[in-house]
Amino acid sequence: MADIFDYIEKNGQLNFNEKPFTILDGLVFGGISNLPLIIPKNEKLISQGVLKELIFALINDETALDKCILRKRDPQLARYVLKSSRYSEIKVFDYVERIDEEADEQFSALTFLLEDGNLFIAFSGTDSTIVGWKENLNMSFVYETSGQASAVEYVQRIAYRFPSSKIMLGGHSKGGNLAVYAGAFIPRNVQDRILQIYNFDGPGFLEETTQKPSYLRIKPRITTIIPRSSIVGTILEQTDSYIPIHARGVTI
Repeated sequence: MADIFDYIEKNGQLNFNEKPFTILDGLVFGGISNLPLIIPKNEKLISQGVLKELIFALINDETALDKCILRKRDPQLARYVLKSSRYSEIKVFDYVERIDEEADEQFSALTFLLEDGNLFIAFSGTDSTIVGWKENLNMSFVYETSGQASAVEYVQRIAYRFPSSKIMLGGHSKGGNLAVYAGAFIPRNVQDRILQIYNFDGPGFLEETTQKPSYLRIKPRITTIIPRSSIVGTILEQTDSYIPIHARGVTI
């Protein structure tokens, strides 16, 4: 069965003009967002870097790789991306990682600047902290979690920083939920710039959320992928059509 590594190996030396962006590229960026990257800040205190440099530092840091306890294939993804000219020269901006025990929030996001000037904003899934798991549970009964509110604020800030760029959003599991929520409840002028949202096995939403006009407006641009064996992705309402797939590996 072909997997994401086969895709990278086959297309990894083609730029996005030679091989246009596909849903599998969204899967790659979503996976990268789960890596424990250390991204330096510039003189304006904005984190930025080139992907190959960040991943090279990661795979040479055994303590960082030890953090990949929930996603055992993360080190393999890092090595494949490093060897791929399709991804390795991409610039990464505005990495945010925040854990707030009082607000039950574990939030992490980063932005990829593609060679055509468009953006891919990726939200990471749940980490190993108790806070992250509590936030997952909150999604089943809270109208807006702290992480969802942070996702909206993050996309709005990035959109204003890059006013001429089109935007794609994505993430795995909880990250997919955050991507959809941000796309649904961002101000209309930013929402109109969103090309596509990729939700990889993310939980759904309360029914009242999915009936909001802003959610219905973005719904045609949401692509949801759910493994047939998924538990997380079948939680709550999945009103957008989704693609069931066979999958192996663990993503939280």
